[in-house]
Amino acid sequence: MSKLTLEEFRKLPKDQKAERYKELSPHDMFLWRISEPTYPTVVSRKPLTKEEEEEQKEFNRQVEQLIREKWGKR
Repeated sequence: MSKLTLEEFRKLPKDQKAERYKELSPHDMFLWRISEPTYPTVVSRKPLTKEEEEEQKEFNRQVEQLIREKWGKR
């Protein structure tokens, strides 16, 4: 397995990054993890019920309200 530099890795298409990530040095892996913005996706094993959907919406609303109260409107 060839070593891949972080600079080379950054230039790769998104679909190749997941596969070639393991070629980075441990230090470059760390730098990538702390520097690349992530957009988490919730993955569910089963569809939510209407009640669960409503609970999730309410939870999200409360979190957004707390964020606005603590750090202001964004």
